[in-house]
Amino acid sequence: KLRVFEMKGEQSIIFPRSFRVYQNDIVNIKFSAIDQDYDFYLEGYNIKTKINKGETKTIEFQALNPGVYNFYCSLCSTKDKSAGNFIIVPK
Repeated sequence: KLRVFEMKGEQSIIFPRSFRVYQNDIVNIKFSAIDQDYDFYLEGYNIKTKINKGETKTIEFQALNPGVYNFYCSLCSTKDKSAGNFIIVPK
């Protein structure tokens, strides 16, 4: 099943911070960088992309394995810790 989410980077914070999907779902994220450049790195999926100020990028992946997968932004105030996570629930 396709799951579409909107994500925003604003004031050096990415929100929403947590997403819940089911195993094998296709995850489609529309990431908007409101006030500065942001980057998005999803552990376990080798996904890393930069979103420039004022830009919206689409990030898509299939949620393969159940678990909690953190995402990070090295350009944010959260650079030393997780900016949020995806919770993948078994089907």
